[in-house]
Amino acid sequence: MQRDYYRIDSLQQVFNSYYNEYIDSLESYRRNKLLSDAVYQRLKYGLDLKKYRSQRTLAEETERVTAELILSDSLIHYPSYHDYLKYYFHDVSKKDLPLIETGQGNYVDSRIGFEQTEKDLSFPPLTRNVLLKYYMEEIGEHFPGKDIKSYADKYLEISGDSVYYTEIIHRYNLLADENQLLLKDINHRSVTWEDLLSTYKGKVVYVDFWASWCVPCREEIPASFVLHDEFKNEEIVFVYLAYNDVEDTWRKTTQGLGLSSLKDSYLIENSKTSTFLRDLSLNLIPRYLIFDKNGKLVEDNAPRPSSAEIRDLLKRYL
Repeated sequence: MQRDYYRIDSLQQVFNSYYNEYIDSLESYRRNKLLSDAVYQRLKYGLDLKKYRSQRTLAEETERVTAELILSDSLIHYPSYHDYLKYYFHDVSKKDLPLIETGQGNYVDSRIGFEQTEKDLSFPPLTRNVLLKYYMEEIGEHFPGKDIKSYADKYLEISGDSVYYTEIIHRYNLLADENQLLLKDINHRSVTWEDLLSTYKGKVVYVDFWASWCVPCREEIPASFVLHDEFKNEEIVFVYLAYNDVEDTWRKTTQGLGLSSLKDSYLIENSKTSTFLRDLSLNLIPRYLIFDKNGKLVEDNAPRPSSAEIRDLLKRYL
């Protein structure tokens, strides 16, 4: 029986034929003044992007050669060029960076990629700034506040892009007091962890560090509600702290999970800079803490709400 497929080199020949005919048509339109030079360049670049995508399937080295040939600041205002730069960023620029392994996934060390791109004078200046911004987004996602601030300062010095710099500073609250853990509830009321904990003197406090993006965290919420209901007449407070989360996503998720109706559900506003979190070595979530009635941290890695031992442990501190 005949196989239902085409050889990849045959498909490439068809595309090459299409490419040449398309370019011939563009040249003809431009000679006859039916296309301006600017429109010609934009259409030709869109076709070059398709050519690059097709070549990505053929040979690893082709990606690098093709990509480097069409990096040009003259294309910086074209959306298709930014699409291409995203391909270049993921397929070429990050390819040889060392991998950092964590319990919640692996990621490349984007700090090294930033530094390599910063020093590579073969990049056109505006194109380099776009690539540096891509690295800044990954540094912001995976690294602590001191690294984000350091590389944001470098980005500002290189690019002069104060708008994006200010956005990064505000997004991660990098100017906040790092000695405080800053919290905000769904009604935009702000409080520090220190002040919140002091109001619950005389009660056991069970803290749940979670995030909207953390599936195991969300899976524990129903069990937490059961626990909450069982101890509703006891001197126990359940506090939910969203770690390293995006406010809009956090709001939607808290509403969907029913956390928005609780008094003590907060978004951490300075997850990247707080020394309190740094001292806890809060790298993996979900994570649970127990503070006794005197406000002392007595369990820095307490059992999950769904565990068999959590009830007896809470009763012990009561």
